[in-house]
Parts: sequence; structure tokens; C-alpha cells
Amino acid sequence: MADYIRAIKRPFSDSKKLLLGLVISVIPIVNFISSGYQLECCRSAYKNKSELPEWKDYGELFIRGLLNGIIWAIYSIPVMIVFFYVIGKSIFSLADLYSTDTSAFLAELIRTVGYSLIAIILLGILTAYVCYYAIIRFAMNYKFKDAFQFSEILNGIIKKEYFLGWLVAGIYSLIIGLLLGIIPFIGSGIAGFISGVTFMTILGKIYKEQGL
Repeated sequence: MADYIRAIKRPFSDSKKLLLGLVISVIPIVNFISSGYQLECCRSAYKNKSELPEWKDYGELFIRGLLNGIIWAIYSIPVMIVFFYVIGKSIFSLADLYSTDTSAFLAELIRTVGYSLIAIILLGILTAYVCYYAIIRFAMNYKFKDAFQFSEILNGIIKKEYFLGWLVAGIYSLIIGLLLGIIPFIGSGIAGFISGVTFMTILGKIYKEQGL
């Protein structure tokens, strides 16, 4: 079972590496390096290394972080399609109603937007659940195609160990995001790095336990 407490403490185990990570994470574009570093945290956790990885090979970290973003973008395509479809359909279907009955229009608008928002959120959560496992597979050997081996991904995401680890890491990340996100301009970057290191550490450990 993943050691959640140790994973939560891991970003703070080396103040110099933490500070560098925080600085890099709040700079647009450059923060792809931070994403690549978080992948290294996953990979090193898989290898049972508790210390934070060294900050080195920044070019490779940037490329890996960029590929990580591309993987996320590809997996998010269904969410974006549903989002634009729902928005477009709502606009056209409500246009006629607005011209005839304003009160009915407002009631229908609230209902439509509410249901649509729930559907999009649920699909987004499912996408994140699947995509994180794809990211784990990519982090193991940094082969882009490994993130799209769907039979292996399906086999992994249905296991309770992954579900529990993803859920715990997700709740922790949400809490960190809410607490640090209030810091103007840099809060989201700081929260993203701290929670990202913990998240990927937990998932790397779980992947190891699955014997894959």
C-alpha cells in the first residue's frame, strides 16, 4: 500500500529542490520543466527512491513536460467536443424561447446549463482518472506510445489500489489548490508543484505494487 504520509512529505524533504521547483512552476512556458520533473518523481518512486530527483537535464525535462501536456490535450478531446456541442445546442434551442417567453427562457437556461455542467464535470473526472494512468505509463520509459496502450491502461484503472491512490491524491491536490490558490498570480503554480510531486509519487508507488 502506498505510504501517503511519506508522499505528502516528499516535496518538503529538500528545501533547495523545493524552492527551485516553485520558482520554475510559476513561470509560463518554463513550467513545462516542472511537469517533466514531476514525471521523474513518479519514475523514481517506482524505483523505491524516497529522495527528490536531482534538477538536471532541463531540456529533456522540458520536452517530457511538453509531451505530458500533449497527452492531456489528446485525452481531453472528448470533453471539449461535448462542451462545445452542449453550448452550441443550448444557444440555438434557447434562442427561440427567449423571443417568446422570458421567464420560461430563464428557467430553461438554468436547467440546461445545470445538467450540462454536471455532465461535463463527470466526463472531466473520468478523463482525469484514465489520463493519469496513461501518464504513469509514459513516465516509466518516456515512450509517447505507451500513453495510448489502451488495453494495459484499462487493466490498470479497474484495480482498487489505483482507484484509492488516485482518490486520495486527488483530494489532497484539491485541498492544496484551495489553500494556496488564494495567493495572487503564483498560488496555482506553487500548489501545482507541491501537489504534483505528491500525486506522482503516490501513483508511481501504486504502479510498482501492481507489478507492472
